[in-house]
Amino acid sequence: MRDEVVIGFGSQTGSAEAIAWRVFRLVASRLQGRMDANVVCLDDFDPVSCRFALFVVSTAGQGEVPDNMKVFWRNLLKKSAPRLDSLQFSVFGLGDSSYPIYNAAARKLTQRLLDLGAELFYPRELGDDQDPMGYDKSVEPWARGVCDKIFSIALPSHVTSQIEEKTFHLYSVERLQSREVALVDLQSLCFGSGVNRYSPFLAEVTENKRLTPEDHWQDVRHLEFDVEGSGIEYRPGDVLLLHCENDPGIIVPFIRNRIGLDPDQVIQVNALYPGCFLFPKELSLRDLFCKFLDVLGTPKRHFFEVAANYAASEHEIERLRELASAEGSEDLNRYCFRERRTFIEVMEDFPSLDFPLAFFLDSIPTLKPRQFSISSSPLVRNTICLFIHALRLMAIEST
Repeated sequence: MRDEVVIGFGSQTGSAEAIAWRVFRLVASRLQGRMDANVVCLDDFDPVSCRFALFVVSTAGQGEVPDNMKVFWRNLLKKSAPRLDSLQFSVFGLGDSSYPIYNAAARKLTQRLLDLGAELFYPRELGDDQDPMGYDKSVEPWARGVCDKIFSIALPSHVTSQIEEKTFHLYSVERLQSREVALVDLQSLCFGSGVNRYSPFLAEVTENKRLTPEDHWQDVRHLEFDVEGSGIEYRPGDVLLLHCENDPGIIVPFIRNRIGLDPDQVIQVNALYPGCFLFPKELSLRDLFCKFLDVLGTPKRHFFEVAANYAASEHEIERLRELASAEGSEDLNRYCFRERRTFIEVMEDFPSLDFPLAFFLDSIPTLKPRQFSISSSPLVRNTICLFIHALRLMAIEST
């Protein structure tokens, strides 16, 4: 049996996976090499060979487990499922109390593990997205409590300490002298996890036709993609995942003026822990911020908490900590969530923030593919059609 802490996630939209990595940062910074810690998709996890397991799971559909833990869940439900008497575990559930089936996956998982003989060594925590602070209210107290309990069980003679989160990174980033780098080929990369793991296919758009009149306020379009050679098969009701990029007209000025680097600067990225998203080994900053990092997304509360470590202005440090506090939750809602303020806009509002490149990879989510219902028939070979409502949004530019 491996004497390690495994953080297993079951995630439908990526929220549970993001929280699993956040928990990992807290756990790994506390353990400091005294025990190994890893993050895995639950469909890739074998609980028999593990001593400590932390489960971070969301609930999908009508109380169902997420797609990337269905294999794991089916194996647990089998009559032949092995006993887990040596496993010590805790569970963090992501749910929404406005739904009648609240945190069902976390509840079912807890009970089944207990039925198989595993020990709940730290109380289960059910996060509620309806709380003004969302999951932030409970995830860090739970993770810190879990760490303290693991120390008391497995490492009682060690003094509890913690690496500052400012110095703990998931990636190392090195700037290279060369300005020549091959174009990033998304088809060579792996996305998703468990049964949803895939490599994208570069498809040609063969038709982009507007269906509504030019003077109509809605711009609804018919798109057709040539997918010959992709091996894609689908059924009625399936969705197509489209990988979108950030607008270079916003990204390039941001890199040049706010970060202060050449957008064509080539960097080398190394993942420091198993399970981290594998960026291309070498890529330009332009590709990193256009194709991979969701800098036009809206930051969560935790971002402000960590960002305070990188501000030089005392006023900005105070403001960032205020936004990250429980007392500042309503202020954060007004400033960030209701306005859909982006990472770029937050950095513009706090000009003394000075992040190392590794921080961007650690703290900003990767761009997620967009899901669109397929409107064509599977009988039409080598072609996939979509109906899409095109939106025109105002965007800021870094000056």
